[in-house]
Amino acid sequence: MAEMDITTYINSLQELLIARKDWMERNEMGKLKDDLRAFQSSFASLYNIYLKKKLINEDPYKQDSKISELEVPDNSVLSRQSGWNSFQSGCQTSIINWTSWSIFTSWALISLILNG
Repeated sequence: MAEMDITTYINSLQELLIARKDWMERNEMGKLKDDLRAFQSSFASLYNIYLKKKLINEDPYKQDSKISELEVPDNSVLSRQSGWNSFQSGCQTSIINWTSWSIFTSWALISLILNG
């Protein structure tokens, strides 16, 4: 008796999920795709504006595939204050780049889900 209830439950759940999928494809996917296109174009516009205004910089090593040796810079060259300013500037750039990256990866994931 319990096995028949589970089988009935699984079958009815499958039917409901298929109905929900069909409803989503008919009613929601068009809106989601339009919203995704608007988000993509808005993001690209903002990204280009930030690049033009030099608020963010493209990664110069993005296409570089070779790995080079790292050298520790001499600490005596920088004064304490100039080191702090460059650290602050680096943090601000990192935050902007991380935000852009997280928005882009979210868009890419949504695009993959919708198209894939």
